[in-house]
Amino acid sequence: MATINGTPFNDKLNGTAGDDVINGLAGDDILNGLDGIDQLFGGDGGDALNGGAGNDILRGEGGGDGLFGDGGQDYLIGGDGDDYLSGGLGADVLSGESGNDILEGDDGDDDLSGGLGADILFGGNGNDFYDVEEGDVVEEFSNNAAGGVDHVQAHINHTLGFGFEHLTLIGSGTIGTGNGNANIITGNVSNNVLSGLDGDDSLLGGGGNDVLNGGAGVDTMDGGNGSDTYVVDHLMDSVIDLGSTSDIDTVQSSISYTLGGTIERLTLTGPASIDGTGNAQDNLLTGNGANNILFGLLGDDQLFGGAGTDTLIGGVGNDLLNGGTGADNMNGGDGNDTYVVDHVNDVAAETFAEQGVDTVQASVTHTLNNAIEHLTLTGSSAINGTGNGLNNTLSGNSANNVLSGLNGNDTLSGGTGNDTLNGGNGNDVLRGGSGRDQLNGGAGNDRFDYNAVSESPTSTGRDVITGFSGAGTALGDQIDLRDIDANVLVTGNQAFTWKGSTPGGAGTLWYTGGVLYGNVDGDATPEFQIQLVGTPALTVGGTGTDILL
Repeated sequence: MATINGTPFNDKLNGTAGDDVINGLAGDDILNGLDGIDQLFGGDGGDALNGGAGNDILRGEGGGDGLFGDGGQDYLIGGDGDDYLSGGLGADVLSGESGNDILEGDDGDDDLSGGLGADILFGGNGNDFYDVEEGDVVEEFSNNAAGGVDHVQAHINHTLGFGFEHLTLIGSGTIGTGNGNANIITGNVSNNVLSGLDGDDSLLGGGGNDVLNGGAGVDTMDGGNGSDTYVVDHLMDSVIDLGSTSDIDTVQSSISYTLGGTIERLTLTGPASIDGTGNAQDNLLTGNGANNILFGLLGDDQLFGGAGTDTLIGGVGNDLLNGGTGADNMNGGDGNDTYVVDHVNDVAAETFAEQGVDTVQASVTHTLNNAIEHLTLTGSSAINGTGNGLNNTLSGNSANNVLSGLNGNDTLSGGTGNDTLNGGNGNDVLRGGSGRDQLNGGAGNDRFDYNAVSESPTSTGRDVITGFSGAGTALGDQIDLRDIDANVLVTGNQAFTWKGSTPGGAGTLWYTGGVLYGNVDGDATPEFQIQLVGTPALTVGGTGTDILL
């Protein structure tokens, strides 16, 4: 191997037909490696290094240098200064290092890294690899087979230019965007936003909570670890998620879509009337503004219909169905389901009876369909609720409600308004709550339940019970006062003492003129009153007691 050294001046140094080491030293030198596997070192100054034939190593070192690999698989390092590197033929490695460099790979499968500075990188023909940092410009002038399959590795946010196929984010890069080609875009451990644009793209999220949008074309998206979001807009788009089972992944779809086995959430987008189907996970399915069909399948699902006239089917599991605005049709299927009703024409129905205990939460007047057990009135409007033939639990809101149990052994709770409770047939429990309530147990052995003296206070606020049928029969109606502390002057929950028709002090209860009175603090005024329409006779004590003290 020949070693050729220059001078401190401007030298022109030529190698041999063998393997040479040429050192330009100082000055603006021209170094020609010619044949062989050569090592060229420019030294200081603005040097021109020509590798010639063979697999050469060219180092510009100081100054603004020009490095030309020519034939062979060459390794070009610019060093300090603003350098120009041209790989020539062969699969070359070009590294600009410091300075604002220009790198041209030319023919072959080249590896281009600008290093520090604002660099310009041209791969040329072949399958080229680019390492891109802040300030770099990356260009490919060919989008055909001769241009090869080109790969950008970006330390920053990056959008692929014309002629590029692959993009990998590393370092601080979080946003990766493709072009019109069939791209492969790979994220890093950060929370990435990957967009394929046109073409049949593959998007790989890696770690982090990623957003993957394939764009137009048939795209494949794999978020990897993290709670990822997938944007689907083609019937043949494929979503793959092999991350942790603790991740919560979401598909945002502008077409009808069925969730894959590991995806938890589906949100329908766009203006079209499209449908969404869940899987065996506990799904969250959300419609758009059009008319949607949402089907939960297995799992404990939450279905939200949006603004259209929607159909929601829970399937198996304990599901929450909320049609949103519009007249919606909801069927929970098996399990203990909850329906949110906000339109008078909403339908909440169960296909089969005895398939769980179901609840309607209604902000409008509502009558329970068959096979639904519970009804809770919500909001602040004065609305009404009606049961069915099952054993219903009906609960009012803060306004004035009318609750009607119909058949079955029902429990009616009025809330804080001036409510009307009608038990209907069956052995019912009626709780008026606070407010001046009208209570009618209807047929059956009914219980009127009180928990505080404030639930039926003075004559202007006292409850009115109609149709009370006690009269000492073991199976008659009863008034239950056991949860009221009869004497607040004594620690603990004290029971009342029955005084017949004679008023008494603290802890006493009496009945006269069709009104039941109770005194809990020992003054001369009773703290609560209950009016019984028709002044029915009352028996207190023994098996057939009408009042539970």
